[in-house]
Amino acid sequence: MSLFLKTTLKTVTSCKRHIFHFITLSFNQVDHERKKLVGPDRICAEWILKNGGAIRWLGDKEYITDYNLLPPERTKKFLEAMDATNSSISHQGFSHFLGCKNIREVILRNCTYIEDEAIKALEPLQNSLTHLVIEDCPNLTLDGLSFILKQKRLKRLILRDFLYIDQNELDKFIQKTSLEIPSCVIN
Repeated sequence: MSLFLKTTLKTVTSCKRHIFHFITLSFNQVDHERKKLVGPDRICAEWILKNGGAIRWLGDKEYITDYNLLPPERTKKFLEAMDATNSSISHQGFSHFLGCKNIREVILRNCTYIEDEAIKALEPLQNSLTHLVIEDCPNLTLDGLSFILKQKRLKRLILRDFLYIDQNELDKFIQKTSLEIPSCVIN
């Protein structure tokens, strides 16, 4: 392959990454004017659904995955759970949690854009979060996971498949978490 062709392919690939990164950032930004209009739970639900996740309203049994199935804006509902499996959410969007007071369950599975800052940004949920699943999020480190220790109301925690965390280090972290949050069952 010629040097010109290699350089061109590298440039095209780089441009695609930059464009996709820009789109991901824009889908994770909080629209503060809209938040004032529809409330924190609605805008948080919209964020999760726009990025390919699922939500469950307080009192409902089923998750919603389709943005078009959101209730009318004037209907007041509260988020109880979110499943971000395979979604494009990133830590920039976690400020959507500010003002959400009923989120009990967060599932972060195969979230390639989640970094340590995201776990820290779960702090607004510390009075409600009881179930947390973090699996196969390759950009997380122990530094990020350490923010889980602020989630004192956790009853269930699942941690699996971290690219940058050695299993021995993860086991030590789990032991520490068990001591600091004794009511939490950890897998």
